[in-house]
Amino acid sequence: MAAPIPGDRFIRTFSHYLDTNEVRLASANHTLPKIEENSNNRNGPADTTSSITTAVTSLFGGSNASNEVPSSSQSFKTSTTGTPASLYGIQVPYMSLLMAALPSTSALSNTPYMPPRCTLSLDIHHYYFLLVQFEHLGLDIGDPALLGEIPEGGVVETETSVDDETKAPSIMSVGSIASTMSTLSLSTGWNLWQRRSTQQEQRPLHEDIMHIHKFFAHVSALKLQMNLLIDPQNATTRSSQRAIAHYEKPLPQDGSIVLSLSPFHTLSFLELSGTHPRFVDGWPELRRNLVSLVVKGANVEDAADVIQRDVDGSEKDVTWQRLKMLSLADNSLTTLDNEPLQQIQSVTHLNLSSNLLIDVPAALSHLYNLQSLQLAHNMISFVNGINTVLGNIQELDLRGNRLTMLAGLDRLWALERLDLRDNRIEDSAEIGRLTSLPNLEDVWIQGNPFTMLQ
Repeated sequence: MAAPIPGDRFIRTFSHYLDTNEVRLASANHTLPKIEENSNNRNGPADTTSSITTAVTSLFGGSNASNEVPSSSQSFKTSTTGTPASLYGIQVPYMSLLMAALPSTSALSNTPYMPPRCTLSLDIHHYYFLLVQFEHLGLDIGDPALLGEIPEGGVVETETSVDDETKAPSIMSVGSIASTMSTLSLSTGWNLWQRRSTQQEQRPLHEDIMHIHKFFAHVSALKLQMNLLIDPQNATTRSSQRAIAHYEKPLPQDGSIVLSLSPFHTLSFLELSGTHPRFVDGWPELRRNLVSLVVKGANVEDAADVIQRDVDGSEKDVTWQRLKMLSLADNSLTTLDNEPLQQIQSVTHLNLSSNLLIDVPAALSHLYNLQSLQLAHNMISFVNGINTVLGNIQELDLRGNRLTMLAGLDRLWALERLDLRDNRIEDSAEIGRLTSLPNLEDVWIQGNPFTMLQ
């Protein structure tokens, strides 16, 4: 099994990984335009949907996004009003109804909540190691007490001299493996990355640490993921990433260690994968700045644990004014309460897939600006009265539930796309209910009993 990575070598390699991917990871940090009111709002209160076309175009498509041509396996569909299907004004490729015959394709389930090209991915164990080094040099990490008890030998010596073994890789040599290293996998790609050395002058190790800290201030999209160690003796994680020496043990989940996001001054997109929100500090600032938040696989049982995290009496405004996209997929939600949702009324895209919902939560009626809702793979058996909750929804994903009847869906007059795959609909006449919907363009129905009998 692979041995742990020496801390100084990790710092050298990670610093040069950031340098090599600077354009991809840091240049996407644009100032988002101000939120504009939509004079054509149909949802009640003023529509706070942000016109962040320029920024999101750069984040989701790079600087050349407008020049890209869709492949033959994709289509850009235009609605009857002439407005392209879009995300904040940006065309999003999705499969048309005919192409959607393939059961693995769905316009709704493929909606990106994180910019795929510009996201910095970090294992929480690696990030914890970096926070310890930042604190040792006196760099801002918020409250140092949040780090808990530092592992013995966990602080890297920062001598200014380096030997050949710790020399950093040549930036010019890593282009061919950039995609392999996109999530900083410290396994197969690590040795290749580390061996590519150069004779260029090396900066002192403490300057590399300071460089990483400074770089984080310009990152706008961050994914923190939990990869628990399978065997602390060989330091191998689930993703085959290699642990850092003295940091082989999984971080405790009892609250004794909390990861501060203070180094990230410009975060607009955040994903916590397998990491409960209580493991992260800095939520007041995140509430002010985030455009998209993903918390998945974290065993969240109450949405308030995310939306109202660390709310205290000192905050005058606890609403998420800029938040447009929220994903709480793959958790343990059984319902949603009114109060948390009243604080995220700017949300236009919500993903509640793979939870334990037995009905469409009535509290969703507070989301006046909601356009797209994913409820796939829950335990929903009826949708009666859904029109009183989601009267203006445009995209609805109900795949993999327990629906036998569609009464209620036939009154969602704004509905454009609907995914009903893998339910329990036996009578094809139920689909006939939808024919009166004036804006409906796409319906997915594969995997229902009536389709197998045709």
